[in-house]
Amino acid sequence: MTVLSGFASNASSALQPGWQAEVRLTNDAATSFTAPNNAKWLAVDLDGNLHVVWLDDRDRNFEIYHKMRTGGIWTADERVTNDAAYSARPNLAVDAEGWLHLAWNDERDGNKEIYHNMWAGMWGPDQRVTQSAGESFGSAMAAEADTVHMVYMEDVSGNLQILYRAFKNNKWTAAVPLTNVATGNRMVPTIDIGPGGTLHVAWWDTRQDTLIGKIYHRERSGGVWLDEEPLTDPENNAMRPSIAVDDSGFVHVAWIDKRGSFEQIYYRRRGPAGWENEIALTSDAATHYHPSVDAAGGEAVLAYWQNVDGGANSEIYFRRRVAGTWTGPLRISNAAGASELPCLIAGPNRNLHLAWVDSRDGNQEIYYREYIDPANGTGEEDADPLPAPNAGLIIASSPNPFSASTNVEISVPGACAASIRIYDVTGRCVRNLLSGTVSGGTHAVAWNGTDGAGRALAPGVYFAVGRAGKMRVERKILLIR
Repeated sequence: MTVLSGFASNASSALQPGWQAEVRLTNDAATSFTAPNNAKWLAVDLDGNLHVVWLDDRDRNFEIYHKMRTGGIWTADERVTNDAAYSARPNLAVDAEGWLHLAWNDERDGNKEIYHNMWAGMWGPDQRVTQSAGESFGSAMAAEADTVHMVYMEDVSGNLQILYRAFKNNKWTAAVPLTNVATGNRMVPTIDIGPGGTLHVAWWDTRQDTLIGKIYHRERSGGVWLDEEPLTDPENNAMRPSIAVDDSGFVHVAWIDKRGSFEQIYYRRRGPAGWENEIALTSDAATHYHPSVDAAGGEAVLAYWQNVDGGANSEIYFRRRVAGTWTGPLRISNAAGASELPCLIAGPNRNLHLAWVDSRDGNQEIYYREYIDPANGTGEEDADPLPAPNAGLIIASSPNPFSASTNVEISVPGACAASIRIYDVTGRCVRNLLSGTVSGGTHAVAWNGTDGAGRALAPGVYFAVGRAGKMRVERKILLIR
């Protein structure tokens, strides 16, 4: 076990390069809350719009709400659910067709069940996913191509188990049990997708001792679920994992560990040689909780909350893994009230989106901050972003710079769902050049410097982002007039 030490618990940066000013997303007298199980409740759609969902009891009942940022402007709060029962734990995923998928648990039918809805400019009808005698809740989703993958908890004969379903061709598949253990509970599953469509699921498990938890992992490769594997020592008390897979297929897992006097954040990575040794990312004499991990540019990024000021307050912290070394911690929030339950995601241009629950105003509200990658905000010719690992995926543009037209090419190693989209330096998708299933080889699409409505774009730096399954590459393009 490796411990990273030497960082002050209130480490902060006055300038915090790249981090933008925080934004208060909710503002009402009721409680605004979100999913406490490490599911992602932020998502960036194919047009570059940022979406956030949460639960709110402003109507004297907890319902699911949604808002998005489009063109830099946040829309008004939108109520998604409208029933007399308790709605909770919302989470999001975006598929390759551009549909935003929302899942949550709802008690409208007298039992806690999973529901699903889809958005492409407006919400459709609610769809009930589970039909079980025991309660079903705590879902988490990830999407690839035209398929959405979901894991969740369900009470089966008095024990919580982890189940899996997929949404394809506008319907949910039957449940597949990922666990079947008669003792203890399996809780708060987290899911991500690796290159080639591999699925990775991690969860908190108390099968050996109801008072001591372990983190388990299970992978699906080639459509077959492999055997589950424990990631933590059975003598240590681990709980609430978060999982992410980068473009090279490295699996990143962070969790809370209670082996000492204070909860700490631990981390483990799996590469081609297998699982590496665990690392303690925190070691301060304070409580650390709720890690949220994602992958950006081939490296892991992490947010969590930590008690400060003698435990009277909690704040959000951020760390990044760069060339094998964890930076930080960097303090992201700084207010008198408790800041907790962070959700961190990476956008297609490596900008980061971080939201959390904050009670600084005497009421729980949702706050947000964005990190803009330096390469996306300079506009300088030599500020080319570092290439993401791509395992054979290549994107090119010629001529570059261009004034009238350029050919954008994507080369993929085999048949797959692929896309080419053009983004501006703010991360907004301005043109969709290619979307669909392609054969292996090179595919070229001409771009004349216009947006999706045929309007001429301003001269400047743009990014062609190519995707093939989980793999992603980008190329800076300079448009001149």
